[in-house]
Amino acid sequence: HYVETLRDADCVVIGGGQLIADKDLNFPRKILGALGEIEIEQCPVAIYSAGVTKEFTKKGHALFERAFMDKLVSVHVRDQFSVERWNRNFQQPAANKVWDPGFLSSEIYPTPVKPIRPRPVVGIGITHPETLSLHSDDQKNALSNGDWISFFCSIASDLRERGASVELFTNGAADDQEFARLV
Repeated sequence: HYVETLRDADCVVIGGGQLIADKDLNFPRKILGALGEIEIEQCPVAIYSAGVTKEFTKKGHALFERAFMDKLVSVHVRDQFSVERWNRNFQQPAANKVWDPGFLSSEIYPTPVKPIRPRPVVGIGITHPETLSLHSDDQKNALSNGDWISFFCSIASDLRERGASVELFTNGAADDQEFARLV
């Protein structure tokens, strides 16, 4: 995926979300994998509007250091906490605070015309249970995949009985998409 996507890149911008975090080494591995696929001499890398976690494991920090080593030309993060955390952990280049571009989207994208629908539509965001458990303080009592499927189906069924249409959506991650198909 990374090889094909980044083949002819002129620059790489890593942005949005709480990406500079290393819970279960998820983002350090993904970012190192992606940046390892580009010819960095011809391809500048920047971080824009991302969040930076409070703490790093030694391994996660080392993977980020390897991914970013001499590659970053600019770091702009989404809040003051992230500025301080970046500067404390990575130093170069120093981070600056920037507004999340989502705040400005209404100036570029007009408000869509709301369609007239016979029934209200309720969207249910689906995240793979393994991803959810990574962010839980109580991982030993995590629900099984089957329990999560039953949970989402129960919500959808209840909403339909109350007269709503239901649409499932994800953030686009492959494992989330696959789990949404199961639901």
